[in-house]
Amino acid sequence: MLPGPRNVWLAAAVSICLASAPLRAETVYETSRFRLLLAADGVVSSLKQLPSQRECLATGWRQRLASVVVDGKRREARSATTTPDGLVLTFRDCDTSLLLQVGPAPDWLRFTLRAVRGTRPTRVDLVRIPFGINGTVGRKLNI
Repeated sequence: MLPGPRNVWLAAAVSICLASAPLRAETVYETSRFRLLLAADGVVSSLKQLPSQRECLATGWRQRLASVVVDGKRREARSATTTPDGLVLTFRDCDTSLLLQVGPAPDWLRFTLRAVRGTRPTRVDLVRIPFGINGTVGRKLNI
């Protein structure tokens, strides 16, 4: 049985909707002590301590991995894409993109700037993650 015109149009509409839906892929960077999840829109979505799986980010905390200053204005990361060359960050309202190589160490991730494409920024800031005190600070404070 051949598909009728109504079925063909329905299949085309579903295909277009699926093709235009944004992908919510996350990039995972992991060391022996923690796991960082970076969403495709450049937002740090999770930072977990390993092996306990304790989430280190405050509930509802959202911050972009990076921002740049171009033409005197701060521009937040718009997208984060993993390529064979490294992590490519693009930024809102400018043509600047950064190519970063990300290398793990036991206690941190090393972000190395490999290339700048488009307008060169006067400043690049990587994410600053707040932390909470989860144990005692010392013998004097004992909190």
